[in-house]
Amino acid sequence: YEQFEKAIPNNEVLAQNVFKIDAWNQWIEFELANPERVERPKWKAKVRYALESCLACRRFSAEVWFQYAMLELPDVAAASAVFRLAVAAMPQSCLVRFAFADHLETHALVDDARAVYEAALEAHPSAITYITYMRFARRAFGNKIFKRARRDAREGACTFHVYTAAALLEFHGGIGDDGKQIALNIFELGLKKFIHEPEFVLSYVDFLGHTNDDNNMRSLFEKVLSVMPPAVSKPVWDRFIRFEQTMATNGGDLTSVIRLEQRRAAALPDDSTTKGLLGLVDRYVWMHLLQDSKSDALFFATYGTLAASPAGPVADPDMVFQALCRADFPLREDVERLDAMDGGEANGKLD
Repeated sequence: YEQFEKAIPNNEVLAQNVFKIDAWNQWIEFELANPERVERPKWKAKVRYALESCLACRRFSAEVWFQYAMLELPDVAAASAVFRLAVAAMPQSCLVRFAFADHLETHALVDDARAVYEAALEAHPSAITYITYMRFARRAFGNKIFKRARRDAREGACTFHVYTAAALLEFHGGIGDDGKQIALNIFELGLKKFIHEPEFVLSYVDFLGHTNDDNNMRSLFEKVLSVMPPAVSKPVWDRFIRFEQTMATNGGDLTSVIRLEQRRAAALPDDSTTKGLLGLVDRYVWMHLLQDSKSDALFFATYGTLAASPAGPVADPDMVFQALCRADFPLREDVERLDAMDGGEANGKLD
């Protein structure tokens, strides 16, 4: 019990820490504002003292380190020295390393900036580091880091995000059709490894959409959905159906959309959002016009945020109540008139 009790965060202590952080920030902002209107050297010394005092207690605050480095500008060497201290204090922080590299790049210290990225990859390889390094390399050298990233077998170093970033860099930075073809090759290369990743597949779909490559897009959908596990395939099915709806609008036929909706329902038998009227909603949606309309407010309050489950949709009582308040119901006298015309009280007696 004592071990369990010790593991529970002390809210009082946390609250005190938050209060202290706010107090530190107020002091730093006060000194930065220079209310005493002192000369710049003295002002800088006062702010530096506040920042160093704060870092003595908040050594792992990336924001304070960044403020300290910016204070030292335009002295590039002094700012760089602060960044090096920050990296030493927070070696796992991507933000600190990237800000340091940008600082060096903006002051024409390109080789030093490259060394920062190399050190980051050596110490803590990650997909975001490779992606940021690729962007830097395109700006500074025109070099391609993607090939190196692909060969990095360390865990988390080269995820599908790296492939997507590399392809789009080639597409937007290439010349003519060469960039488009290289990007297409990279996406195809990534598809061999990440065909089960919906996010990567949808990135590929977006790229083909930008290039108006409808034939390859349809082939991609069919290829992916033939092997992708149903548990993760719904976003791809939904995008495929939206694609077919666009094609129908441009001269196709509704029958192909209906057949695809039926295939989706068969592939996702436990997903209640693919069945009934809810399965047709995507046909009629445009931005949020349909969901925001009063005429179907009760329907969307009941089904709009449901989670797929074998038991079917479960309404959110709060949303249903709000929808009932917004919905346009017929007036009492209209209901009574319709009942009288029907020869009875089909809707029950109104007291």
